[in-house]
Amino acid sequence: MRIDPFHIRARNLIRSLIRQRAYLIDTHQSRRDPDSFQADLTFLRLHLDANGYNTDGQMARFWMHHHDKVRHLIPGKGSPVHESMMKAYRDLTREAGTIYTQNLITPDILPKNPSTINP
Repeated sequence: MRIDPFHIRARNLIRSLIRQRAYLIDTHQSRRDPDSFQADLTFLRLHLDANGYNTDGQMARFWMHHHDKVRHLIPGKGSPVHESMMKAYRDLTREAGTIYTQNLITPDILPKNPSTINP
C-alpha cells in the first residue's frame, strides 16, 4: 500500500473538512453558529486555491501557522466522523511539527543574496 506524501494528505484533509463544514452549514445541521466558521472556511479555501503548497515543507509551515483554523472545522463529538477526523488531525499535526523543525531553513525561504545573511 502506498502512502501519499504529507502535503497531499494534509491538503486532502483540509479540503474534506471544508466540504463537510459547508454541507453542515447549508443543511442547517451545524449546532454552532455558522458565522463563526465563515472566516476559517474562506481563509483556508482561498489559501489552498491560491498557493500550491506542493512540498512537505511548505505545507508543514502552513499547517503549523493555521492548524487552529483546521481544528475549528472538525465536526463535533456527535458526528460519526469526529474520532477519525481528530485522529487524522493529531497525526498530521505531529508530522507537520517534525517536518517544520527539520526544514526551518529551506532554499525557498533563503534570501536571494546570501551576503545578507548575518553570521
